[in-house]
Amino acid sequence: MQKYYFSFFSLIILLFNHLLEAKKLKIQSLMPSDNLAPERFRSKHWLNAHTWFKIHPLVEILADEPNITFLEVVPRIQFDYSNFEISLKFPNKGVFDELFMLFIPNGRVQGERGYVFIKEQLPDEMARGDRFECLQDIPKIKDVDVKKVTGRVAVIAQHGADKQFANYYHWMCEVLGRLAMLEIAGVEYDWLYVGASKKFMKETLELWGVDFSKIIEPKDSNFCIQADQLIVPSLVINTSCGHKHAGNFQHPVILQYVKTKLFEAVQKQNIDISRFSKRVFISRKDAYNSRKIVNEDEIFELFEKKGFRRYELSKMSVAEQIMLMHNAEIVASEQGSGLVNILYCKQGTKVIEIFQALIDNCFWLISQVMQLEYIPIKTLPVDADYFADWRDKNFTLLYKAFGAQIKVPLDNIKKVVESL
Repeated sequence: MQKYYFSFFSLIILLFNHLLEAKKLKIQSLMPSDNLAPERFRSKHWLNAHTWFKIHPLVEILADEPNITFLEVVPRIQFDYSNFEISLKFPNKGVFDELFMLFIPNGRVQGERGYVFIKEQLPDEMARGDRFECLQDIPKIKDVDVKKVTGRVAVIAQHGADKQFANYYHWMCEVLGRLAMLEIAGVEYDWLYVGASKKFMKETLELWGVDFSKIIEPKDSNFCIQADQLIVPSLVINTSCGHKHAGNFQHPVILQYVKTKLFEAVQKQNIDISRFSKRVFISRKDAYNSRKIVNEDEIFELFEKKGFRRYELSKMSVAEQIMLMHNAEIVASEQGSGLVNILYCKQGTKVIEIFQALIDNCFWLISQVMQLEYIPIKTLPVDADYFADWRDKNFTLLYKAFGAQIKVPLDNIKKVVESL
């Protein structure tokens, strides 16, 4: 009997190990390599060959759909900023494409990322080309499973607003940016299609003045509704600067609008700013296990000697974060989404960004738009460059950088701190 139990137990262990190894192999198969990235990570061509929908330019779709109304909200504008000196691979000149809105009779929207398919076609301008891998597993919804909604439904849900990738930076700049477009165009709606699963989402929507009884919150990728009229603001990241959908290039008109809208709402709360330091160090100790500098305490000691106080933004309300930044004279931070709050800094505020394993120009752009004094610090001799490496298919390097937890040298940081 004991032998029998031992054999049965051994069989269970072997089966568990087999399943675990199979899972590992599946994950590894999805991870692209530097030498041969899967086609689905390269372009829309793999998707057009292997999915139930096709990605086509909007102009081609509209040519066959006369009932859809196209409205230009903000025209194309050129930009010419100072160089992002830490990596000249990021363009500093280019064009922000026009911002537009679609009015689709009996239109359908699906999933937490708000995909709008027009007769099994997804407009190229709405496909977010820097994240094509997100599109490969979108299910096709049967007509009987589509919920009918009476009235006008405005769609602002997108990548960054879903539970899997709920990101404060993309929410603040892009999701709220699409909400801003509705106000800029003076468009009214009966329902607002957007997720609100995170505390910061609810807080910002409340500050904006959104009526929560009007929110339709998608629960998963199978959630699909059909409205009498679907109102679809464009993405706010479409550019002509080397990549169609550059998630680190948000339209400056939109950034200014979001800043003004939320700052005016926060001012009415009469938050006591005397408790905030004018020299702010933003910690990433409260961040997810990605892009953490493990010797943050050593770095902060350098800044603390110069009168800085350290803040974990997750422990503050959005309104408090906004006023903290507005009150600051100098902001120092590791690269991370919390730095998006420099939107609310006064013109001329000094922003010091400390890079770890990933080079990204998101906050350089905001600093350019808001006329802040931006000081990037490169700590490592070799980093993953988000803009360049994504386009050169160095995916393994990028994924390692996204998940990195690194001890960085202090030499370059000391030079900047000593000059303060």
